Amino acid sequence: MNKQTIKIVFYAINGTGLGHITRLNNIAEEAVQICSAVGIEPHFNFLITTDAPAIASKFLTTKLPSKTMIRQLNLPVRKTTARIKAQVSNFIAMHSPDCLVLDTNPRGSYNEFSHIKSPTKSTVFIDRHRKPETITQIVKQTLKLYDRAIVPEQQTAGNPLELHPNSFFVDKIHGIKPEQSLTRKEARTVFGAKKNNPLIYLSSGGGGGSELSDQVTPSKIPVRFSLLS
Repeated sequence: MNKQTIKIVFYAINGTGLGHITRLNNIAEEAVQICSAVGIEPHFNFLITTDAPAIASKFLTTKLPSKTMIRQLNLPVRKTTARIKAQVSNFIAMHSPDCLVLDTNPRGSYNEFSHIKSPTKSTVFIDRHRKPETITQIVKQTLKLYDRAIVPEQQTAGNPLELHPNSFFVDKIHGIKPEQSLTRKEARTVFGAKKNNPLIYLSSGGGGGSELSDQVTPSKIPVRFSLLS
């Protein structure tokens, strides 16, 4: 008896930080565990324009140039974009995935989503927090083309996220696995924190948060040992 399989393409579009690729990688790793538990063979592929492809090193990865790279290499924007757009369409058509998962930009890196939706059985958008000014009418219309939107936030009354009729709130998406984490004592030993020295871990996304280093200072929080990540 042939083992049931599932084909998923994770399309990671280059962003200001690493959230676009780490979120999808974390989802893919958890999905592998779920597939293993229920006896399904996962066929996962990453299509990325991110400049940090190594994060998804556990999966088959196809790297395409980001818009940033195109500018840095002084390539002809219109011609290069047209070629990459065709490559994305061919990639999706060739794999014909059961599910296509996008992050960051619902329209695709080169506004090609309308062309790559047809060969897929279902589509999911990771609707992470975005600046209100970036949520244009076109973005709203494109979001409604997805079968589901996964929102890595808590659902509260103040969430302006009524953009998709099938939104699913999951809280933060991260790669922390409690069963693999260090104990408090082990962490203090690894980082060399002495008995009376607090050990602080700060995590900032969306391109980083240089202002965080100013928030943890001796004048505000009396610490002598801190870890910024």
